[in-house]
Amino acid sequence: PANGEWQTISAEWTFPTDLSLTDFDFELKANQDGSYTISTDNWKLIDLGDNATRISKTTSYNLTVGPNPSYGLFRLNSEKPVAGYTVFNATGQVVKQVNSLRDLSTNVDISGSPKGMYLIKVKYENGESEIIRTVIK
Repeated sequence: PANGEWQTISAEWTFPTDLSLTDFDFELKANQDGSYTISTDNWKLIDLGDNATRISKTTSYNLTVGPNPSYGLFRLNSEKPVAGYTVFNATGQVVKQVNSLRDLSTNVDISGSPKGMYLIKVKYENGESEIIRTVIK
């Protein structure tokens, strides 16, 4: 578009039905060749769980993932024991799912997966869950 003109841009992301993308930061850069680059960061996902009418659910047990980025081998750490986790790729496909854990930390191996951003939905024994992201380089 010419300088000062509006352009409509659309994007579509597919997530599992119990996740909702509510907002994220983005930056639009004009390149010298006339094309544009869009970068995104600070994704906010809301876990809708089994009740799609719930607006949001805030849980914080100091869930961390590291190293981040990694080559597909990383560790999940939490103040509350993790009952299980599911790793999703950027298109919402399940990459790995593990249940029946009771650990404050657990190793995750998705080293055979392609580079990119992955979301990890961690479930706790009390039914609460959190989502954290990691990048495979």
